[in-house]
Amino acid sequence: MDRSSHITLLEGITSLGVALCSVYFLALWNGKRRWRRRNPKGLPTPPGPKGLPIIGSLLEMPMIKPWVVYNEWSKEHASDFVYFTVLNKNFLVLNSHKVIQDLLVKRSDKYSDRPRLPMICEVMDYGWSIGFMNYDQEWREHRKALTKHFNHIAVQNYQDIQLREARAFLLRMLQPNASANLIPNIRLTFAALIMGVSYGIRVSDANDPYIKIAEEAMDGLNEAAVPGAFLVDVFPALKYVPKWFPGAGWKRQAEVWKKTRDIFLVRPFEEVKARLYKGEVDNSIATQLLLDMQADEGEKKQFKEDVARNVTATAYLGGSDTTVCSLESFFVAMCLHPEVQRIAQAELDEVLSTTGALPTFADRLKLPYVAAVVEECLRWQIVAPLGVPHVLTEDDEYEGYFIPKGTLVLGNSWSILHDPQAVSEPSRFMPERYIRDGKFDPDASLSTSLGSFGFGRRICPGQWFSKDALFSMVASTLAVYDIKPKLKKDKMGYAIPMSDDVTSGFVSHPVPFDCTLTVRSPEKEQLIYNSVEIE
Repeated sequence: MDRSSHITLLEGITSLGVALCSVYFLALWNGKRRWRRRNPKGLPTPPGPKGLPIIGSLLEMPMIKPWVVYNEWSKEHASDFVYFTVLNKNFLVLNSHKVIQDLLVKRSDKYSDRPRLPMICEVMDYGWSIGFMNYDQEWREHRKALTKHFNHIAVQNYQDIQLREARAFLLRMLQPNASANLIPNIRLTFAALIMGVSYGIRVSDANDPYIKIAEEAMDGLNEAAVPGAFLVDVFPALKYVPKWFPGAGWKRQAEVWKKTRDIFLVRPFEEVKARLYKGEVDNSIATQLLLDMQADEGEKKQFKEDVARNVTATAYLGGSDTTVCSLESFFVAMCLHPEVQRIAQAELDEVLSTTGALPTFADRLKLPYVAAVVEECLRWQIVAPLGVPHVLTEDDEYEGYFIPKGTLVLGNSWSILHDPQAVSEPSRFMPERYIRDGKFDPDASLSTSLGSFGFGRRICPGQWFSKDALFSMVASTLAVYDIKPKLKKDKMGYAIPMSDDVTSGFVSHPVPFDCTLTVRSPEKEQLIYNSVEIE
């Protein structure tokens, strides 16, 4: 190659470099022009980590207990809300009750949409679930149907089923080695409860396929719902990568989760339709929704049937895992705080001494401390510390800062329910914080509900059902069982204390623990048998 050829090659490379730089700076300039039009006051974005060019805060984005890290970022930047970007996606984390109320509640018309997460909504095909739907008319129709059957009045219709399943749990815990199967028994109880309420299907065996399917589905959702867990949520084009492609193991796993989804979304609903076709009518939500549409035809009927199927499956998913976490936390709390257990049992013994029966919902007002234990379980180890992200639908300004349209907004429930300025000794399990003048304080309970069940128009419609289910389980268990940690020793023979730590993920469980349930007396044991026989 002669010298002139070298010069030509060098000139070509130089020209290409100049062209690429020109395109980059032109795009940057156009971006700044658009930014100035959207932000004419030239307001800064909220404080937060600045990150690096192009990738932003990708390297800083926490994967382990992100709610704790985001709370620390607030302290570091002296702000109740922190803002950062990851690969051109904007995130805003709200770490105080005031900011969450100001934006997610008072401005809920702007902050109620959901980001379209490709992994969940498209690859796994969970876009039908109300929790992931966009804020539009379709969502409103689903929300209306769900609220109709889970509002604070409607849930009273399910209290008999809740007591039935709570007493079935008590009976199962009498079996040999039952304490070793505590978590599977809890899962069985809530799966049976939600299957009975949603579909009128009786579940009594831990090997029931409906239970296994629900657990597999929630495992997938817990993994996929963590922001940044899968690159396809950052680079949506990756959804077109074939499953055989090297490095596409996530795509193959998503296919497994999608098959699971196909089973629990369709199969129990079709079972209800088949029963109804035979003239078998029950009080399940699916049956009532199907009866409501009998006069409809064509597309209207098909839409209503889709809503009914999606709503019952959403209840099935949510009820089979989230309330399980809260009850797991209850057992950890009783092991770590035996004094709380003694106070609650003394209250139950006094109230139930006149009836000689297990507690019912009629006893609830006479059991303020037990009700407080339920509330503290929801606060102490919160089930979904960050919830599902909201997304801002238009540019907004707040306290002198500019928040761009499309920003993913996370309400840090853990932060507001563990704020030492608002909650005394937030790491301690203290039901007393909900008691005033010897009675249960509904105002204190309200603040916990606002954190534990989401915010604004996206607040969980199943909160009343969840609290009822927890009350029936907590009150029934404490009435007849003593709960103690299972003693473990290290290699040196010293006792290993039980941990109060929790797992990371969209849904946060207590770390694995062992405890023992011992029936409190022969009379209590007979009471369990008698109560189940009555059912």
